[in-house]
Amino acid sequence: MIEGEGQIIFGKKNVDGKVKQFGTAILYVPSQIAQDSAFPFHPPEKVKIRIDGERLIIEKVP
Repeated sequence: MIEGEGQIIFGKKNVDGKVKQFGTAILYVPSQIAQDSAFPFHPPEKVKIRIDGERLIIEKVP
């Protein structure tokens, strides 16, 4: 199993000269994981995302 550290990035935009955070979040997956042959997702594939306690679960949409 390959492991790495990712990052959550929240979108920001300029509104009336002020930078505001908005609701969209991007999950950064390190290239060593995304390029591994076991990585199960390929663009532009849709995924189902859910929260289970402290875990974020990402699954393929059938």
